[in-house]
Amino acid sequence: RSVKPRLYSLHEPEVVCIAKGKARTRYEFGAKVSVVTTAKEGFVLDCQALAGNPYDGHTVDTSLKRVLLHTGKMPEHLLVD
Repeated sequence: RSVKPRLYSLHEPEVVCIAKGKARTRYEFGAKVSVVTTAKEGFVLDCQALAGNPYDGHTVDTSLKRVLLHTGKMPEHLLVD
């Protein structure tokens, strides 16, 4: 835990350890991404890879601003997971 930085993958150096807090799969290795799609059609409006392991609630504002920049409209409804 105290050794930083760690290399988890030789071919994907941006991979980080993500603590899930679940009994069966406590940790996952990968990268967090943010994907914004339309609810009905499933069109991708924005996607971005996020550095580290940010809390999901802190990334929503940035994603909505990027959708506004790309489309010129702010979504009326927001569904998150």
